[in-house]
Amino acid sequence: MHKILIGLFLLLLISVGASAQNGWVRGKVLDDKGLPLPEVPVLIKHPWGKLAMGLTTDQQGIFKTDQLKSGGYKLEISLLGFETHFTEFVYTGEDQDFENIRLEISRKLLKEITIADKKYPGKVLNDTVQFDASSYKVAKDASAEDLITKMPTVTNENGTVKAQNEDVKQVLVDGKPFFGNDPSLSLKNLPAEIIDKIQIFDQQSEQSQFTGVNDGNTVKTINIVTKSGLNSGQFGKVYAGTNFQGKYQTGGNINYFDGDRRISLIAMSNNINIQNFSNDDILGVLGSSGNRNRGGSQSSGRRDFRPGGSGSGDFLIPQSGGIAKTHAFGLNYTDKFGKTLEMNLSYFFNDSRNDIISEINRVYFTNENVDQSYLEQTFSKPHNQNHRLQGRLELTLDSMNSIQIRPRLSYQDNSNSFDNNSVSSFNGIPRNESKNLATSDASGWNFSNSILYRYKFSKPQRTFSVDWNMNTAPKSDEGYQLSYLSFNTPTGENLDTINQLETSEYSKISWSANMEYTEPIAKGHSLLLNYRYRQGEDDTDYSTFSLPLYSSGDTLFLPNLSNFFVSQNKSHQIGVGYQWNIDQKLNLSVRMNWQNASLFNDQFLPQAHQNSKSFNNLVPSLFMRYSFSRTKSLMLHYRTSTQLPSIDQLQNVLNNSNPTQLSIGNPNLKQSVQHYSSIRYNVTLPNSTMLYASIRFNVTQDYITNHNFVRNRNHPVFSAFNIPLGVQLSIPQNAGSNYQLRSYLSYTYPLTAIKCLFSTDLSHNYIETPGLIDGDQINSSSHYLGWGFSLNSNINEKIDFSIQFRPSYNSFSNQNVTDNYFLYDNKLRISWQFYKRMVIKADANYRINESLQEGFNQNIFLLNLAFGVKLFKNERGELAVGVNDLLDQNQNIQRNILDTYYEDSYSNNLQRFLMLSFTYNLRNFNTGRKSSDGDMPKDHFRGPPDGRRF
Repeated sequence: MHKILIGLFLLLLISVGASAQNGWVRGKVLDDKGLPLPEVPVLIKHPWGKLAMGLTTDQQGIFKTDQLKSGGYKLEISLLGFETHFTEFVYTGEDQDFENIRLEISRKLLKEITIADKKYPGKVLNDTVQFDASSYKVAKDASAEDLITKMPTVTNENGTVKAQNEDVKQVLVDGKPFFGNDPSLSLKNLPAEIIDKIQIFDQQSEQSQFTGVNDGNTVKTINIVTKSGLNSGQFGKVYAGTNFQGKYQTGGNINYFDGDRRISLIAMSNNINIQNFSNDDILGVLGSSGNRNRGGSQSSGRRDFRPGGSGSGDFLIPQSGGIAKTHAFGLNYTDKFGKTLEMNLSYFFNDSRNDIISEINRVYFTNENVDQSYLEQTFSKPHNQNHRLQGRLELTLDSMNSIQIRPRLSYQDNSNSFDNNSVSSFNGIPRNESKNLATSDASGWNFSNSILYRYKFSKPQRTFSVDWNMNTAPKSDEGYQLSYLSFNTPTGENLDTINQLETSEYSKISWSANMEYTEPIAKGHSLLLNYRYRQGEDDTDYSTFSLPLYSSGDTLFLPNLSNFFVSQNKSHQIGVGYQWNIDQKLNLSVRMNWQNASLFNDQFLPQAHQNSKSFNNLVPSLFMRYSFSRTKSLMLHYRTSTQLPSIDQLQNVLNNSNPTQLSIGNPNLKQSVQHYSSIRYNVTLPNSTMLYASIRFNVTQDYITNHNFVRNRNHPVFSAFNIPLGVQLSIPQNAGSNYQLRSYLSYTYPLTAIKCLFSTDLSHNYIETPGLIDGDQINSSSHYLGWGFSLNSNINEKIDFSIQFRPSYNSFSNQNVTDNYFLYDNKLRISWQFYKRMVIKADANYRINESLQEGFNQNIFLLNLAFGVKLFKNERGELAVGVNDLLDQNQNIQRNILDTYYEDSYSNNLQRFLMLSFTYNLRNFNTGRKSSDGDMPKDHFRGPPDGRRF
């Protein structure tokens, strides 16, 4: 098989070298603002006026031909409302690129167009929803995040930006990456006043953009289009604040934009819970790494008191509570060198120390008339340092060849200490209690790289590409644990003590290659052939030692609690795809792949064991977008993927980090198969009304859940390790299918009488999850029904307010338990500049929790208030006095529903304090001259194309 593939590959390269390379003529037609103009007629005439060739620009405003004979010609571009463009040129057979051709508005119609032009809050452009920033009034010092959260379907929920009810994974600035893939970092550090357009779309993979055949791997993306004239200059802000009692914050951001060259610096230091880094900064050593954290507390029904065991949530502020001190620094550099090289580099460092007090009240879905509960209180002090460096280089070798390189390197060091107390009860009677003390030091680095080679043949739509990826991630961890245990048994109370040291070494290496070839078969139709190969290996060496309780005694190696495990996986995927494209009307992509995946596990400790598995699957995908008009579109999306079990789930070694809730892996797990489907409808009506609707349905076959043994003690692990009564054991196991149905409807209407924008939305989520307790399957289902509305001001820059009301009904049920509860979330944000330079700002959040567990059923009113004055002639400075949590009610309460239990959790948070702060906004735009490249950025992005981007 490999020899055949290598032969085909060599044959293809030979055909590449032998292909004829005719010269071509191309150009890009832009409007007066620099945006691409699609479907514009382009005429190439002989000097005497006879038509030689007629062309039409594509979705990106590009026209191109390689069928022109040598000679003199005249280029003519005419479009209603613009002055006709003429260019004379001589074609000699060599490539000729007119680059950007900007059309000027007709002088006769300019005045009429200016008067009649009406800016719409948003509109649909095929598969992109675009918002006009000038239709949303915000304060002068507002950030991009303040601006976009006023736009329809965009929300900020607990620090996570969502668009169209999906998490935003990427933010681009004029189509280029900005601070890597960290949406929060990008949006907080760009001023709103430089933004012209906001575009929301599903970004395809780089290879899919090139081939034009959607592979289903998309991420929700926001592209920020900057204003012409404000994309060259220096801008940013610096700030500092203190309350003279130990609380402080300082930092700022400085941006240097000069056409294609863009440099951004950010820095901050504070001890008031302000952190603006993403999950990527805290998962380096806390993810799957052989540190015996099998899915974290929520998925396994147990708590692991070492770092990683309680998951990344312990270090996210304010989502998980705690009081944090943070130092951070970041650098982003983007540039373009001639016509051959585009580069983006970013570096980010953060240092975070946190003090967390958390409580959990958990109730299990037992299958008998038994009320089992679990109460826990934890004190932890995590300290996390992270370095993250990533880049993107795109090299255009010539008109046919290009290479894209995307390296990423991160290093993380984490230390933590825990003090945990827990009690498990049956029918209100305590069955076991534990006190756990633990410390840990972990470090790890992660390097990945992707190289994408793309070749375009002289025949249009015939392409070849190879995407090669690799990843390596070694990690190490050393932890100490001391546990005091008490068990109530029929024969009386039993006491036990665990005093042990754990060390682990984990390494991961994997690589993959994906080759794709497209062949046009008719106008608008093309076929795709693809082959993908992937292989990887995970190695873990985990050693546990029993330590003496007193100074005397020997350290003892514990083989039953140690693990040496190797997991290898390989997969082959081969398939065919079909693409049908009708410009501005239809885009259809269909793929059908056959996949063979194999898994080989080799365990040396605690017992020698080997097993291997092989899986064969059909992996189809489909994408369709149909545009009823330029303002109405319908999208259908379906894809299938497979997921092998992780090394943590496969290791057959007991984890006793929480002695009352044990866990062990399962080497007999099968892979899961996921099916994702969605349908979306976008429409913009003439009266500026926007309607967005979506339905997503996902199914996971052979879903991996955790089989919890609560009272049933037939599993051989209980006798092998002499596990006392009342101790819970959790084992991952395939258990049927998981179903998720999510629907969302959003409606936006401008209230011109009061200069506000009204938005309302409805959402419904249904999740059915299989669980296992004591050998019986527990199928749990949950419903979420939410309704919300918001009123956002569009009055002027002096007053900016937003009002939100969002009630929701939540219910869950299974064979044994039924419950429901309500949440009411009301928010008010206002910024008002009154009496010349005086400013008042307020953020209020009134949250009502109903029907939570006793002690957690509370109503919370959070109010942050600040008074300030604008300083200096240009009002760029501001001196303010603010109060955080004026009513001193800040708490972090949350309900989680999982497959075998539900829980209410609480964690501490920063409460009321006073702070004096000063902020200065830097603005120095080169509005009187052109940027260094002679114009605005050449690739002024306007959403994803239907076909190839090259």
